[in-house]
Amino acid sequence: MDARAAPDPGELAALEARLRVELPGEYRFFLLQVGRGAAGIFPVRHVDGQWRWEGDGAGLTNLDTLEQPVPYIDAYDPAGGLPPEPDKEDYASIEEYNAADEA
Repeated sequence: MDARAAPDPGELAALEARLRVELPGEYRFFLLQVGRGAAGIFPVRHVDGQWRWEGDGAGLTNLDTLEQPVPYIDAYDPAGGLPPEPDKEDYASIEEYNAADEA
């Protein structure tokens, strides 16, 4: 199999069986129609008898955990849990405001 060629449906079925998941329809369509990757998309490869993704951080994927439920279903808010920003009008000077903002 050419590592850059689009997989056939049987190969995708083998990948899904290995991962014990069903690939999202859009990703499955992409793999079948476009191939194994493009700019911004991690290509999936079958190399040395193993499936893997390539690209930045792709080696961090633990294939044995892909079938587990995603623990976070709500939108991620990186500022969640932080105190609210101070209101500039509550301070007599910009220096006092900056000190409160940095605290």
